[in-house]
Amino acid sequence: MTAPNFLIVCGVEDSAYPGSSLDAAEGMSLVFSRSGTKVWATDHVVDIGDYGVVIGHLFTRSQPSRRVFKLTPDEIFRIHGSSGSSLVRDFWGGYVAVVEATDGQLEIIRDPSGAIPVYWRSDGRRVYLATEMERAPFSREDGLRVDADLLTAHLFQPRHGGPETCIAGVRVLIPGHAMRLRAGAPSTHVLWSPWDHATKDANPRDYDPERFRSTVLDTISALGSCFHSVLIGASGGLDSSVVGAGLASSSARICGHTMVGEDADSDERAYAERVVSAFGMAWQIDHFSLEDIDIAAPVVSHVPVPFTAHYAQAIAAARDRAKGVRPIDAFFSGNGGDNVFCLMRSATPLVDRLVTWSSPSAIIRTTFDIAHLTGADIGTILRLTLSRLSKSGGSVHGSGDATFLDPRGLKRALDALPTHPWLEPPGAVRPGKLSHVRMIARAQGNDGFHSRRTHPPSIAPLLAQPIVELCLCIPSWAWISGGVDRSVARRAFRGTLPNAVLDRRSKGGPSGFMDQIYRHHERYVRASLEAGALRELGILDPAWPSTAPSISDESDPVAPRRLLSLVAAEHWARSWV
Repeated sequence: MTAPNFLIVCGVEDSAYPGSSLDAAEGMSLVFSRSGTKVWATDHVVDIGDYGVVIGHLFTRSQPSRRVFKLTPDEIFRIHGSSGSSLVRDFWGGYVAVVEATDGQLEIIRDPSGAIPVYWRSDGRRVYLATEMERAPFSREDGLRVDADLLTAHLFQPRHGGPETCIAGVRVLIPGHAMRLRAGAPSTHVLWSPWDHATKDANPRDYDPERFRSTVLDTISALGSCFHSVLIGASGGLDSSVVGAGLASSSARICGHTMVGEDADSDERAYAERVVSAFGMAWQIDHFSLEDIDIAAPVVSHVPVPFTAHYAQAIAAARDRAKGVRPIDAFFSGNGGDNVFCLMRSATPLVDRLVTWSSPSAIIRTTFDIAHLTGADIGTILRLTLSRLSKSGGSVHGSGDATFLDPRGLKRALDALPTHPWLEPPGAVRPGKLSHVRMIARAQGNDGFHSRRTHPPSIAPLLAQPIVELCLCIPSWAWISGGVDRSVARRAFRGTLPNAVLDRRSKGGPSGFMDQIYRHHERYVRASLEAGALRELGILDPAWPSTAPSISDESDPVAPRRLLSLVAAEHWARSWV
């Protein structure tokens, strides 16, 4: 089973798009045609009567969530009458919809979870929308090129450029937004915003453990039940374990998949075993291997921004091996869980307490929660809080990594970078809310490591609309209650997940494997960057490589991983030159 895939072309005048020489819609069927717009899709199509189609997975808002295969006449009437906006109010899921509005214009809608990518471009005659960048009209042969400023901004802070990508003229339809064509010109507008929920504080019942748990489990179970066989990344961490709990109540056959590295921090089998045993999953273990790394290739080739973590190549290769052992219909992960569950280790929750005029006892309680969570002393916490209170605004793009980037080019890129619409709050908001929304925005845009034409979908259920909406209502101080991170989620899943998982305060990862990759390829990495596309585009600091330490220099252990991210961007950029 492959992921939902589509191609939408607006401005088609002839009956056959767009000519016999192009195979853009190969493997798809024409599912809708109206007013010069044609829509092709693979499968997972729900008709909106005569008014359009939904491509992807659609569910009811009720609990238990029910997958929608056919809309009722009343539902079709509301969707058409609301020009599609009732889709985001009455349903949730992972979908793209094309809906005829009441004035006869077409709305192209991306669901708030962003589960299906929507890239678009215009050639002056037609507007094209698609899920990938591998075939016309989004191929390299179509004259597309790298935008140096946008690539610089992406390397500073990924996925904060709003609708822009790193390819000139190729944009993203933001989740929760709709596109409409007027006189052939595309315009976008908001149907769903995180601020619809972040500006409301939850009632205590909204993060009552039972209600929180039931919402999360129902959402994950509904998504899991769309597939016969699911492979879930099982790291033994909180987020992936929550996803495992939800899948356990679905109808899918589940197999946990754990990646293991050579160092102790990359071996989490002790925790993963507790989770797979608790839910009766099959379990497959694979090892990070240098043999699976192609340092001279883009990590992911079918996206308009560079994926900069080489360990993804090892995971992708391991998944392909797993497909040879058992059928797999979808890859599930806990991606985005830290963001949605508001993993925050700062004084921000105390700032939120003060600006909302909380009671003295509440302020003291949150102060000690921060001290317990971060290990900082009370004096340091108070100084940081007062400093934050005295600042007004700050960069809407947040902080980033400027290491080895040309300072002048970076300033120019950030000055010109459009603001992500989610980072434009409606008036004054608490700093913790802005941080939470920023984290969720950053989690968007990771569609996995595989082509949607050849592989099953990659699904991050913790980014689903019902979960995100619930979590956005919860104040920042609730997430650190008791001095532990993601406290609301930990409390809700007490008794459902193994205590060893809920009580762990550290998390391993592939950082050791990334260091191993760099040690093995150091000469190649440095040579590629010394005379490559990033230097030609003016993205690298002119002082580089004198500013880049050798691997033998242990004074800066993060530098090798930064150089690997740059060489990943280097080879992605070369593939577009």
